[in-house]
Amino acid sequence: MQLLAQGKAGVQSTWQSMRIVFQQKHFAWFSLAHLLVHFAVCGIIMRCGLHLHQVMQMCYLFYFPGVNCVTSDMGCLAISFLSVLAFGWVVGVLYATMLKQLFAYLRGTPISVRAALPDRDLLISLVGYISVHVVVMTVLTVLAVSVSIVLALVLFALWYVGMIVSLPLLVDRQCGVVHAIIDSYKVLAHRFVVVAFAVLTAIAVAYTFFLLLKFMVYWLTWLVCTILSIPVCIHLLIPYILVLVPLILLLWYLMTVGMVLPGVLWERIKS
Repeated sequence: MQLLAQGKAGVQSTWQSMRIVFQQKHFAWFSLAHLLVHFAVCGIIMRCGLHLHQVMQMCYLFYFPGVNCVTSDMGCLAISFLSVLAFGWVVGVLYATMLKQLFAYLRGTPISVRAALPDRDLLISLVGYISVHVVVMTVLTVLAVSVSIVLALVLFALWYVGMIVSLPLLVDRQCGVVHAIIDSYKVLAHRFVVVAFAVLTAIAVAYTFFLLLKFMVYWLTWLVCTILSIPVCIHLLIPYILVLVPLILLLWYLMTVGMVLPGVLWERIKS
């Protein structure tokens, strides 16, 4: 009975997240900001990184003409690592702001974006947490390439499930990084079924929405074009054109639900 109750709580968390995003549309701007920051930061740093990489190669060739460019390539890898780290810090601040607004909404005391911005202590914890996350992802990537991709995927799944709880826990309690990671797995030891059912329900709902979108927009449009004897060159393009805008809006909505879901889950399982 307890497992059934936890499973039901997980499913309810997903539906609640969907309702919140539909009713409180300002949360969608955080997911849009996430994408914009992703493209902007990655573009700027990749451009700077490429320029710096070229400068490093010229320096190595000038000062060490007989040495290959392995050291320069390592420098490029270091630049890539720092790029991901910087992007993670910016996204972490955005996500923490959204979580603080979400917690305030769920507890009946809505706050503004300015009031939800992380303070100094939380900012330090976020920088530490994101840094640990990037290091873990780097180690798992090396492990997948050099040892076993199956082992790396298992460890990634364990880390990702813990991250669903640890980041909201960190923002809510404003505790240290190590404390948040350890406590998240302690909570998961008793509430894993809730998180698992919530994630599985979210995946199932997303897949169902895509199937409905494909049927309602693509196949119905194709059927109408066929019945009306519209030329093949046109009726092959129209379904793709009509499905593009709904698909973008659906992806935006589902991405926002995915960002809100960990906060809703934490409110259910924190006690």
